[in-house]
Amino acid sequence: MAILFLFFTGYCLVWIVYARRFHSLAKFPGPFLASITRLWLVIDVARGRSEETQRRLHRIYGPIVRIAPDEVAIADPEAIKTIYAAHSGFIKTDFYLPFRATWGRYPDAFTNLDEHQHADRRRIVSSSYSMSNIVKIEHEIDRCVQALVEKFAQCAKNDVSVDLSEWIQWYTFDVVGELFFSCMFGFLDGAYDYGGYIGALNLLIPIAGSDTTAAAIRAILYHLMRTPSAYAKVTDEIDTARKKNRLSENVQYREAVRLPYLVACCKEGMRLHPSVGMTLPRCVPSGGCVIAGEMFPGGTRVGVNAAVVQRDRRIFGEDADSFVPERWLRKDAARMERYMFAVCNPVSMELFSQH
Repeated sequence: MAILFLFFTGYCLVWIVYARRFHSLAKFPGPFLASITRLWLVIDVARGRSEETQRRLHRIYGPIVRIAPDEVAIADPEAIKTIYAAHSGFIKTDFYLPFRATWGRYPDAFTNLDEHQHADRRRIVSSSYSMSNIVKIEHEIDRCVQALVEKFAQCAKNDVSVDLSEWIQWYTFDVVGELFFSCMFGFLDGAYDYGGYIGALNLLIPIAGSDTTAAAIRAILYHLMRTPSAYAKVTDEIDTARKKNRLSENVQYREAVRLPYLVACCKEGMRLHPSVGMTLPRCVPSGGCVIAGEMFPGGTRVGVNAAVVQRDRRIFGEDADSFVPERWLRKDAARMERYMFAVCNPVSMELFSQH
């Protein structure tokens, strides 16, 4: 037993020295534990603190932070195109495998690590996720919108408080049901987790459109509730449009995008709270690659966290941590939008084919 203990201790010491002094990523700063074990990263993600932790680390260490022995997080907007562009050669890592559904013969597009299979499937379905096609079927969700509005009106009439977070989740699930199965699942009508499907989401469909969409809606409403001035402006804009008969009973996309302050609020909410607040790691192709001015050897895991880049003061200003919809009405909005939506591309519906 003593010999085993000494062997294990010696192995650990050798590994620590190698990881800290001789590893190809040894020159990049980061937490000590992160440089010698992935357990540090696993625990941080499990605690739901990845967004805050990585923002803090980048403030301390700079644009490149070592978050695991073989992985770095990069807070450089220009790195997004290099890492996540189609046919970039940066393949997905085993990070995606735990999200793969346990049933089914073939992996879904999100968890498929084979670039060729992913490209084949992308060609088949990508057109369905284009904005032009999405707009054509928006009338399909009118029934869901009407059901949600009626429920809220009933609660308001009876002076009943509601948990917006739950209702938004129920709404997005019923929208998915209506769009893909031509029938709402019944969450809005029942006002509860019908059949326990939401509770079993991680087992049934680990990555689903309903979850990321609900996160975006929650973020927008959360910040509007906490910012009375913005809430007053957006409600006034909507009321004015109503009085001028510029809005249908169920507001259509083409009508909503003509309300600049509403659009600004949506962008700002999604900027502060992207649906995925962690890096989506990829492997550097063999031969290595220069990213953010640094050479990374093949096999290195690299990624960009939208929750970090979308609060970059160099892009969004010194008030980047604050909810300020007005920033999207300024002259430099196009520049900010270019960087923001570059980060969102991997998880957006319209650009589903890129991920």
